[in-house]
Amino acid sequence: MKKHFTSYILIAILGGVINAQYSFSQTSISLSNGAALSYQSGDIDLSDYRGEMNDVIYHPPDGGMLTAETITIQTEKHTQDGNSKTNKTIYKLVEINKGKIASIQEQYHLSADLIELRDFPHSLIAQLLEIGGDDNLSWDIKTASPKLELLDVDFSGNGIIAESEKIKGSITPILNNPTNSPRLVNFELMIENSDIIPVGDSELATRLASILSDLELQKLTLSLSTKSQYLQINNIQQIELRLTARQLFSVAITLYIEYPVLENLTELEESELAIMLLQNIKLHKIKIELEDFGLNARLPNARLNEYHSSAKKLQNLVLAIIPANGQRLTTPIMQFVYNGGTLTLTSQPSTPKPVALIASMLLFPDLLVKEFAISSEHHP
Repeated sequence: MKKHFTSYILIAILGGVINAQYSFSQTSISLSNGAALSYQSGDIDLSDYRGEMNDVIYHPPDGGMLTAETITIQTEKHTQDGNSKTNKTIYKLVEINKGKIASIQEQYHLSADLIELRDFPHSLIAQLLEIGGDDNLSWDIKTASPKLELLDVDFSGNGIIAESEKIKGSITPILNNPTNSPRLVNFELMIENSDIIPVGDSELATRLASILSDLELQKLTLSLSTKSQYLQINNIQQIELRLTARQLFSVAITLYIEYPVLENLTELEESELAIMLLQNIKLHKIKIELEDFGLNARLPNARLNEYHSSAKKLQNLVLAIIPANGQRLTTPIMQFVYNGGTLTLTSQPSTPKPVALIASMLLFPDLLVKEFAISSEHHP
């Protein structure tokens, strides 16, 4: 759904650019992919693709519709290696006001008061639109660092209504990483206060409605954030992920990994580079923290007993297969299950370990617990 959503937006705003034989001065445009684009008024300069469209309607070839009150486009071109023939178009700003999407194929509706894209390279947009051309998704991150923001987003589909205050994401370059390291980026994705409400009688809606009823809640409010930060020390990148369900719980995962310094990076194919990275990335530390905001207190007795019984069965199963040096890990976990509070799981080996080593050590769990220094801790 996410890819279709992005594609609909970008096709609508760039259809006339990609099909240069058409003119934005026309009210209606038939695109080469079988789609149709129309707008009430507008002024687009095809020499640099800047301009504005008003009262936009876009019909994709596979059905559905996108509408927007206004779409504004601002661009600039970058010349590579001093050659004017290698001009790269960068969409510095694409602003969509009151955008709405209705998909017949996937049966969902989505709207946003504002959709804003900044620093999107033309090559990335062309790939998202699936219009052919170079299959390589890479671009010069130094000249184009994409950012996306949506405000007051409403989504409905499959018996679920979701309303979010803000969704934003970005990719920015790390310019000071070692010369022989793979090109690294920092990224961020955030979804603020998304209210999820079940409607209708679909399986998903019925199950969610039952859970909310047990918790005496009318809706499920979620917030998600993930971001990365390059620390320079030992070529380490810190990656954080946090999911919060208001009045229920939160999960936070923090990962510290070290990227290898590799030779002849430019000579490696993408698949070779990916394999080499997986073989050489090292884990410095991973921390998982779960916090109970009242989930235990909200569960009715029947569900609480069921929850505790399932946790006890799982504990017995783990104790039967886990080595002696790992059995201590289960006590804080069960304290969290019964009493709530905060549970922290940590792995911080004395020396960084290759991530690939984890898979091989699953056959030797006693070594896994020891070598990766796995610990657990509970706080009321």
